[in-house]
Amino acid sequence: MARRFWQETESEEQARTQTHAFFVAGIFCCLLSLSYWLACLSGPGYAGDIAADDRINPNTATIGSLVRLPGIGPKRAADVVEYRQSVPAGNIAFERPGDLEEIKGIGEKTVESIGPYLTFEP
Repeated sequence: MARRFWQETESEEQARTQTHAFFVAGIFCCLLSLSYWLACLSGPGYAGDIAADDRINPNTATIGSLVRLPGIGPKRAADVVEYRQSVPAGNIAFERPGDLEEIKGIGEKTVESIGPYLTFEP
């Protein structure tokens, strides 16, 4: 049977289908990577979503709230809560931003960056 010039053989059609599938998979991976990257920017540790009237009190905040602060990850947030719980009853663990320097891994620069997002009201 004679083959017309516009007809593909079965192997040519398979190759074309595989090429299209590979191309679509590549685009899907790129989009997935982009969405993951954007999610990382807006995830924990990104203080852009802390409103001025929604400041965080390190004396009462949960670990989930503390990780919203820039430079504070789950480990440091847990250390803040642990330190706060070790303070004798009736005493306040943190009265000003500088008091957070008692936590290992939180230094002057971190305190400067998180200071605007903190409140120490009872």
